[in-house]
Order: sequence, then C-alpha cells, then structure tokens
Amino acid sequence: MSFPLRLTTTAAAAAAAAAAAAAAAAGSAGQQTGMQSCCRRSGEGKKAREAAAAEKQQQQSSSSKAAAAKQQQYISSSIAAAAQQHQVKLQLQQQQQHGSSKQAALAAKEKQQQQNSSRITEASKQQQRQQQQQRQQQQQRDEL
Repeated sequence: MSFPLRLTTTAAAAAAAAAAAAAAAAGSAGQQTGMQSCCRRSGEGKKAREAAAAEKQQQQSSSSKAAAAKQQQYISSSIAAAAQQHQVKLQLQQQQQHGSSKQAALAAKEKQQQQNSSRITEASKQQQRQQQQQRQQQQQRDEL
C-alpha cells in the first residue's frame, strides 16, 4: 500500500518536529522557552503541530484499516468454515444414501439368492418324486 507523497512528507515533518521536541526536552528550561518562542515567531511550531495532527490521523486511519482487514479476515474464515462444514454434511449424506442403496442392493441380492435356492430345492424335490414314481411304476410292471 503506497501513501501519497504529501502524507510521506507530512510524516517526515512530524518526525522532525518530534526530534526537535525531544532535543528541546533534553535542554534546560531556559533553552526550551527560548526555542518555543522562536518556533512560535517563525511559525514552525504551528507546522509541527499540524504535522503531528496529520500523523496521528494517519495512524488512526491505518489502525482502522487494520481492524477492518482483521474483521474481514474473520468473516472470510467464518464463511470458509461454514462452507467446509456444509460440504462435510453433504458428503455424509451422500455416503449414507450410498450406504442405504448399497444395503438395499445387498438385501435384494440376498433375497434373489434365497429365491433361487428355494427354486433349486423345489426342483430337486420334484425330480426326486418323479424318480420315485418311475421306480414304483417300473416295479409294478416287473411284478406283472
């Protein structure tokens, strides 16, 4: 993110004013009074105050932008988490449906096998009865 040159210059002026204020604080009380009156007379104090106010406003703006970005990130991550949770729910539903249809298919196959087994058993019994009848008929013929 780039800032306009005016803001950068303002920041430099504010830094210079802060350095001047620190130097003034390090000096004696008499020097501070003299420097303040000198700055007031030349108008540099007003410029320094304006620069400091502009810097403070820029910092507040940056803080607000950072807070908004953090909030946006939180919202985005919440949306992503909700979407992922929904996706997992859909997958579980699909697995359950697939599992249910798979169970139904297995049950149908088992029923078919039971029916086939019953038919085979019935056919086998029928064949045994026919063979028994044929033997009895053959025996009756042999006795005559």
